[in-house]
Amino acid sequence: MKKVARTVMWVGRATVFTVGLAVTLALMIGVATTALAAVPGDPLKLGRINALDAASTLVGSVNGPMLTIENNSPGSRGAPAPALSLDAQSGNPPLVANPEAGTARNFSADELDGLDHDAFLRANGKANDANLLDGKDSTGFLTTAGKAADSEKLDGKDSTSFANGTNGKANDADRLDGLNSSSFWTGERYGLLGSPKTGTPFAETFSEVGSCDPGDTAIYGGYRFLDNNGDHEIVRETLFSDSFMVSWSNGSVAETLEANVVCADFPPLR
Repeated sequence: MKKVARTVMWVGRATVFTVGLAVTLALMIGVATTALAAVPGDPLKLGRINALDAASTLVGSVNGPMLTIENNSPGSRGAPAPALSLDAQSGNPPLVANPEAGTARNFSADELDGLDHDAFLRANGKANDANLLDGKDSTGFLTTAGKAADSEKLDGKDSTSFANGTNGKANDADRLDGLNSSSFWTGERYGLLGSPKTGTPFAETFSEVGSCDPGDTAIYGGYRFLDNNGDHEIVRETLFSDSFMVSWSNGSVAETLEANVVCADFPPLR
């Protein structure tokens, strides 16, 4: 009987301990779960995640900031210590201000699209002057009321190589199409008479004009009989580049022929 009573008492104590442990764990877990969550109306829990499904608004009327956040940590390399971090879903602005708000103080960004402020034109001024444009100084461009600085050469040629205005001319070229001026006719001409020549009766004789001056050109030639008896026959007339020749044959009478040539006078002129 005593043994039975002791067994019952042991079972009872164990049951009480088990039930007490269960109640204690339930309370602890419940408190911890409640501490990690928040519902509208709960105070802000610092150092913890405050998960809410409703917006919170801070309203008041004070002479100064409504909320001040101060972070005294110096931060570390790769881990800055800002006083405030704003995080929104992609496509949503992290911060919104009312349209009538004034300019934020000490809230200037250092760069815009990676460019410093002096890279943009001011509304009532101008951007900083660039030293060069496309590698050229401002003197290399035409001004509104003037002209660009004179260049030393045009296409590698000095100004003396070009016509000077509408009533001037370019410096005389040394050659035209690779030819010197002596290769062209100046328009002057002269005539030469050959020595009269008497042909042998019943024979063909060639009368040759004296050549033009060296470098000149024969234009045309002609002839005449000094004792024209009509007893002759012209065989051939030949104009060479620098002379004229006529061939004839005499009949029974020996006749005398005089040939001539007209030459184009090329420099040096005669």
